[in-house]
Amino acid sequence: MTGRHGANEIARDVELPVDVHPGDLLAVACTGAYHHSMACNYTIVGRPPLVAVKDGRAAN
Repeated sequence: MTGRHGANEIARDVELPVDVHPGDLLAVACTGAYHHSMACNYTIVGRPPLVAVKDGRAAN
C-alpha cells in the first residue's frame, strides 16, 4: 500500500479484505507525515482531507 507517490510506502505485506481493489480509497489513521498536522505542500499536493465519522455517517 503506497501513499500518493509510489515511493511512499505506508504498509507492506498487509492482508486487505477481498473486496478492496486497485483504485479504491482507504482510510488510514495517523500515518506520520501523511497525517494532516504533519502535511507539507512541498510537492504541490494539497493537504489530505479531514472527514469526521460518527455512527457510520460522515459529518462536515
